[in-house]
Amino acid sequence: MKFYSARQAIHDAYALAFLSKSLDAGQLIAPGKITKGAKDINWHHVDQAEAGVILHALSTLQPHQQNWAVWCHAPRISEYLPEQGRFFTWLNDDVSIRLLESERHYRPATADKIRDVVALTVLNYRHFVSTDQYLYSDREVRKRCGIIRQNWCRDFVFWKHLYLNRCDQLDRVVLTVIADACKRHGLIDL
Repeated sequence: MKFYSARQAIHDAYALAFLSKSLDAGQLIAPGKITKGAKDINWHHVDQAEAGVILHALSTLQPHQQNWAVWCHAPRISEYLPEQGRFFTWLNDDVSIRLLESERHYRPATADKIRDVVALTVLNYRHFVSTDQYLYSDREVRKRCGIIRQNWCRDFVFWKHLYLNRCDQLDRVVLTVIADACKRHGLIDL
């Protein structure tokens, strides 16, 4: 398998893990550079070893970063719902902490709408990195969350931009680790 991006590497590694059901990253890491070319190599095992390199690199990240990688870049199948659920639990906790740290005191109903805006923002981000199009416009977000247009700029745009930046930060960390692992093992074709 040759990868063209770190995003593709994560997606393909998890897709192969799902298909093979027996992928154990610890057992599949080959020392040094993975090479193809010997006549007796079973290509499926080489692909599994390459996927193991990716999964091993992901295992070095913090749990919320691992869950982000699965949620944002892995195939969208029910097998990975637990990781996706853990990502949204972390996200909700992160929003709660930032709401408490905020200089503004938000009413509980507004805080709930902020959580909804943040959830739709990360869904928008995931959709955008896959398709180069946003899933929801600001107008649709306001409608789904029951936000009055006049309140959008005052109470919610800050949170939208904060979490778009947060998604960028998560992606930067995760994709850098994967790209470095791919380069070390000669798996990326830039």
